[in-house]
Amino acid sequence: MYEKFEAELDELRRKESVKDRARRLLASYSREGGVKAIGCNHPGSSEGPLPYSGLPVR
Repeated sequence: MYEKFEAELDELRRKESVKDRARRLLASYSREGGVKAIGCNHPGSSEGPLPYSGLPVR
């Protein structure tokens, strides 16, 4: 019985750590001037995506 509770507790801790890691990553991406900030050429930026240059020539 004790082993079952220990296993459940470990699983709950792992799930909580995944949520914490996701919050931390989101904060690092959304912080203004952050190291992982999304560049201005990202499709979601105000300047729009990079221009389409066609298919590569073979």
